Amino acid sequence: MKPSFTKLQFVLSAVIGLLFSTSILTAQVDCQNQQSTAFFDINQCSAGASYDEFTANVNNGIGCTTLSIVGGNLFRDNPGANPHSCTLGLNGTNAMCISTDKQCSYDPDSDKALIIEVHVTPGASGSGSLDQLNFYETAPMTYNWLTGGTGLNNFPTKFGIRVIKNGTEIFEQDGYDTSPDWNLQNIDFSGNSEFTVTSTSTFRIELSAYCATGNGGFLTIWDLENIELISNCDGSTMISGGTLDGGPYSFCVGDGVADNIPAGDITLTGNSGTNSQWVITDDQGVILGLPPSYDVVDFDGAGTGTCLVWHLSFEDGIMGAAVGMNANDLQGCFSLSNPISVNRTDCGINGGIIEGGPFTFCVGDGIVDNVSGITLSGNTGTNNQWVITDDQGNILGLPPMPGVVDFDGAGPGTCLIWNLTFNGTLTGAEVGNNALTDLSGTYALSNSITVIRNQPEGGNLLGGPFTFCVGDGEADMLPTGSITLSGNSGGNSQWVVTDDQGMILGLPPMPGVVDFDGAGFGNCLVWHLSYEDGLQGAEVGLNANDLEGCYSLSNPVTINRIDCN
Repeated sequence: MKPSFTKLQFVLSAVIGLLFSTSILTAQVDCQNQQSTAFFDINQCSAGASYDEFTANVNNGIGCTTLSIVGGNLFRDNPGANPHSCTLGLNGTNAMCISTDKQCSYDPDSDKALIIEVHVTPGASGSGSLDQLNFYETAPMTYNWLTGGTGLNNFPTKFGIRVIKNGTEIFEQDGYDTSPDWNLQNIDFSGNSEFTVTSTSTFRIELSAYCATGNGGFLTIWDLENIELISNCDGSTMISGGTLDGGPYSFCVGDGVADNIPAGDITLTGNSGTNSQWVITDDQGVILGLPPSYDVVDFDGAGTGTCLVWHLSFEDGIMGAAVGMNANDLQGCFSLSNPISVNRTDCGINGGIIEGGPFTFCVGDGIVDNVSGITLSGNTGTNNQWVITDDQGNILGLPPMPGVVDFDGAGPGTCLIWNLTFNGTLTGAEVGNNALTDLSGTYALSNSITVIRNQPEGGNLLGGPFTFCVGDGEADMLPTGSITLSGNSGGNSQWVVTDDQGMILGLPPMPGVVDFDGAGFGNCLVWHLSYEDGLQGAEVGLNANDLEGCYSLSNPVTINRIDCN
């Protein structure tokens, strides 16, 4: 049921605009005379010789310089010899790991350089510019790959930058110091006239690290994250809705007692723009109110449901703003803060609070997977029912207690456990219906507890068997693409090389980096391992038959190593 919200329909002396933003929509800034940016977030990093996943999010301001990435992604000139791996970056997302030069003289022509090529096209003024390069970098003492091993990093201590415009070098600077921790590097080109153009020009930006520290590590690795190119427009207008801190809030409504958020309970920081406004929407984006301040809103008469409190910064000229309209139809120059949720429940019924978990199971192994230790408190109402749904709210089961459910046969995915409290007749509480949209009656749901069901698949390997004559000093390596992997799944991935008894000989980032020449005679086996966090026994010198945890190995590919004599 959607609330009428008669108490929230405020009248403003001037019509302003809003933007609704949830997990489906994103806050927009659509203003002339801003910045044009090309941002590589590196989050899609997948180890290998291809750099196709590293595409940029390009945002060209109206009337500003137009940036476009040549080829669509960053790259290296010799990716087959210079693949990349992935590591944990900022805010828990992926970052890129690349090899670097060991010598302490900067080589501007090194094939290990990371390269971005960008077309810069003038804006409405007739000129354009490339003003800034920003990126995070670190040269850690220990490399730690998401899909490979970890070990001592003979880390680079310096890096250099070269920029070539239309085939001519216009900028070269080496001797920058790398950092042992993530560090933001801001390279300012705005004072260099060579970075201003009057016709479309191609800029080639090369990042190269070098000068290994000499600690004896075999690899020399540099990590990169959040690479951004910026072009500034004259008289740029930066709009930010700011950041809200406070809440979330829950009110029991309909009892005639005012339900207001106390003044000062929500704090706003970081906002900028000519105009400012507080905004109330429902959870579908319908504009419910435009109050002068959030604390004047009485949620008691709004009925049950969820609404969102926002702060809006905007410039003149907003169109489509009115109570009752959907904020998806707004047009203009604006920016919205993060939302603060207000949950409105019936004073006569409460689904309660359940505590316990979250739970993670390795399913499909025939071992019973039951939850335990879940407690329910604060529920009010005549009847209670435990509900199991998927992560979209679709009802999978209605057990008498959560502990009787065996999740082992459910396959991989995520379940949610709820308590449902209701009075009188309730309809829609059936397997196959949705607990969030299909229930009807007087009811309330508790919070949910997550059950993650992991079932990794090692996948299927095609390729080989392979035979090398070893011991002659010539590298014996698998050609790129000679082994293909399909059908794998799981939170983590690792290549494994064992002997024919299962003893782990290596944990390479990919099969193609292994040189079998020095391994002696006999048979090796190449496997792919998919696993979840907590795996034990995946170490060189241990036996793959003794792995413990939630994992799955692929079929093996045989490497036969024979005497060259």
